[in-house]
Amino acid sequence: MRNFLSIITLTLSLSIISGCKEKPSMLRIYVRKSDNNLLDKGLYAKVLISSDANSTPPTSKFSDAKMTNDASFAEFNLDAFFATHRAAYSDTVRSGYFKVNVRLDDIEGDTSVRVTYRTTSVQTIYLKN
Repeated sequence: MRNFLSIITLTLSLSIISGCKEKPSMLRIYVRKSDNNLLDKGLYAKVLISSDANSTPPTSKFSDAKMTNDASFAEFNLDAFFATHRAAYSDTVRSGYFKVNVRLDDIEGDTSVRVTYRTTSVQTIYLKN
């Protein structure tokens, strides 16, 4: 009986420890046409993100670019940004502000987005005709 309780305790401890992984800081940008449809198959838009230095509090310098996938979104892992951003300002800073620009041939769309530490932030951009 004692061995049985030890095994149960050990199993519960290991499952709790393995479940304590930190979530990544992600930004997912969905791109849609002005009529709210996904991009046609084979069309991929370029998504550019750059930090907004004029935000309050200021956001550390950062930029990245990716192409959308077949599901019409681009995903950015911002763990490296938050590592330098939190070191530069304060370990208590939990968000950053970005300008997002999307280009598909001669069609563009843009917006601003707030990204929060250790969460997935999602924004949809509609391309202007």
